[in-house]
Amino acid sequence: MKNTFTIYGDFRIVKYNYIYFLKKSNEEDIPIYKVKKKEKWFVGTVNVAKQIETLGNSANIFIPKILKIEGIPIDVNEIIEDEIFITENGSILFHFLKRENIKIDNLNDILRTVKKNSRGRCIIVDYNTGLCKPEILRILKDRCRECIIRGHSDNYMNYYNFDYLIINIRDLQSITKKNIITKTSLFTSSIWLGNILNTKLIVTLGKDGVLLYDDKIYLIGTIKRDVVHRVGVGDIFLAIFSSFVDLELIDRIKIANIGSSISITKTNPIISKEELEKEMEKLDDIDVEEYEV
Repeated sequence: MKNTFTIYGDFRIVKYNYIYFLKKSNEEDIPIYKVKKKEKWFVGTVNVAKQIETLGNSANIFIPKILKIEGIPIDVNEIIEDEIFITENGSILFHFLKRENIKIDNLNDILRTVKKNSRGRCIIVDYNTGLCKPEILRILKDRCRECIIRGHSDNYMNYYNFDYLIINIRDLQSITKKNIITKTSLFTSSIWLGNILNTKLIVTLGKDGVLLYDDKIYLIGTIKRDVVHRVGVGDIFLAIFSSFVDLELIDRIKIANIGSSISITKTNPIISKEELEKEMEKLDDIDVEEYEV
């Protein structure tokens, strides 16, 4: 069955510059590199929408002051840019981040538009640019059947009573102001946050899989693969988890983990439906640990 998703929030452009060593400077002992190839990818809401639609669902992206670029509705003045320079052996030489907070002058117009257009299930991506105002989040949460938010640590109290909050381990450490290095500290921090926000909490742990707090603690494994890059992988997890709404919660996370593990092996993070279905044969191979709290 085809599902409809309202997708709201932030995005950014990631520019890859693949470089190779050319020579050393004649004047100083400084290496000079030349760009061999350039690539550009959207991440955030645009990436989530592309993955949702690739899996056969319908994605309705809403971003204020809409323009069209490559068929995607975005505002060119509301872009976070990553520029990454990658050497021949795959290591990152430079990584520049351009980021500006978004000033919303037409909040009432946005609220009316969100109220009119939000439907189905909702996915929100919050990079802490100022786009995800509490008033907007409340409307989306109230009007959509299931609301999933990929949150940012600075705004966590805005996520109260959402169906699911997805964060990574760095966000959890930032929110709790704890250095999480043991299973006990991971569990206590997750339980505290899930309870204070009254939400099902999903914490992505990289190569160690995912923690789910939903009355009990679950540690859900992943499939380990060689990493090509990680940019946009969180979007893929979010999109795949959201797409499989008819499955049990643990299986939704397992499939999202499988998708993420495929995504890190490619430059373009988007996964085809056929790629995912083939790998879903490994669903039963993923370990799940359950802990009473």
